[in-house]
Amino acid sequence: MFGFYSLTIFFTMLLDLALSIGVYFRTNSYSLAFAIISPFFCLLYVLILLGILDLVLRLLPKSFYDYKNKYFIVNKTELKFYEKLGVKKWKIKVPELGATGGFSKKHLSSLDTAYLQKFIYETCFGEILHLTGGILGFTCLLFFTPNRYFFVLPILVVNLILNLLPCIIQRYNRYKLVLVYNYRIKREQRNIVLDDIEQEDLNCNLG
Repeated sequence: MFGFYSLTIFFTMLLDLALSIGVYFRTNSYSLAFAIISPFFCLLYVLILLGILDLVLRLLPKSFYDYKNKYFIVNKTELKFYEKLGVKKWKIKVPELGATGGFSKKHLSSLDTAYLQKFIYETCFGEILHLTGGILGFTCLLFFTPNRYFFVLPILVVNLILNLLPCIIQRYNRYKLVLVYNYRIKREQRNIVLDDIEQEDLNCNLG
């Protein structure tokens, strides 16, 4: 599961280090230590940033992550687009870290409406977390002058892509989860109505 991400990060770091060291030997405009440390600083920065965002975004009202909000609604056209991207094939290669926050989204383990509601909520939260983490990762550039962006820019671009993949997965899964949730809600409501009718019949017979 972590192989895809680990390899991507490893080769990105390797290429970034090669670029940094190559420019160092060519220009001698900064220290070798700076060239080596910069990529690792950037990687650590985006990882810490994601952790902080996880804590901060949890403080927002739950209504902010309501799947009925216009932003979170996924239509069939969008769903087909994700399928053309081959999401069914590669989504299993993307790590699911929801369990670290107390709720795993790796498998659907129940059809209980409360559980489905929580699952849908977590897809909305996860989407915002990764989207924000990918975009705000570029704030790392504030620690570098424009002529040294090349030290970290490849890492930030890859970070954005690696955070967009979970966003796609959350949206793709949420479309189906909402369908199942709505079906289960209607079924429960129908059962309640039938129970009420049966209770009324029983009361009439007793009377």
